[in-house]
Amino acid sequence: MPEEALYDLTFDPTEHDNRVHDPDCQAVLQDMRRKLLTWMQQTQDPLLNGPVRAPSGAVVNRVDGISPHEPPVPA
Repeated sequence: MPEEALYDLTFDPTEHDNRVHDPDCQAVLQDMRRKLLTWMQQTQDPLLNGPVRAPSGAVVNRVDGISPHEPPVPA
């Protein structure tokens, strides 16, 4: 999966055309990045400090899984 994605949900509701690199969409992309960062700062999102690790003994879903009903993997 790409690190960032930007779709025109009116004309591309099934999200086939990632417009993140489209020069015509850069203003929208920058605005959305700014809003996300502001929200993360306001909510003290732990991702601002790097990857979040599962606590010892926890089980998590596979990163490449397609269903939450698949068997978990040890953290």
